Amino acid sequence: MTVTGFADILRIWAAKVNLKRFLKSPRGAKKPQKKKTYDPKHPHLSIFRLLSAQ
Repeated sequence: MTVTGFADILRIWAAKVNLKRFLKSPRGAKKPQKKKTYDPKHPHLSIFRLLSAQ
């Protein structure tokens, strides 16, 4: 079998492939993120402000 003959066979096979079978399934919507609860025992401290105060 020559290279051109093999390429022709591959083209024939490729024309018969149903590409819809290989589609990815679409992803769903993102879930909303939970709001972080504020804990007064552990307040957020900015490292930049801590370092610049020294």
